[in-house]
Amino acid sequence: MARMCFRTLVQSPASGDSVLRPRKTDVLAFRFCQFPQEIVLQMVERCRVRKLQLLVHQYMISSKIEFYISESLPEYFVPYQAERFRRLGYVSLCDNEKTGCKARELKSVYVDAVGQFLKLIFHQNHINKYNIYNQVRAA
Repeated sequence: MARMCFRTLVQSPASGDSVLRPRKTDVLAFRFCQFPQEIVLQMVERCRVRKLQLLVHQYMISSKIEFYISESLPEYFVPYQAERFRRLGYVSLCDNEKTGCKARELKSVYVDAVGQFLKLIFHQNHINKYNIYNQVRAA
């Protein structure tokens, strides 16, 4: 199975500000951001996606992550243009209290979809004593 090469296009809630910080290996939401948060990944070319893997931080945990795919985006990148994306599904994440927020969670999602743009929507974070800034983080 080949890894995908992609670039990150960031999209945020109605405020229009970039509040998800894409980094080389992961995504981190800014402190006290509004939810839900969206991130759109643009693959180098149109491809078939069969498996998505997400490694979630041990305490900066989103309650749910949704996955969408699209063939194209408009010239003007309008936030929340849902009609361009087809919903692939979602994963719910545990709050990690049983491990004392010491274990990360790896989620694998098996899909069969074709597209060039993959959108992930991060929902409200789980509240815990370590995540004082209400952030989410995933790789």
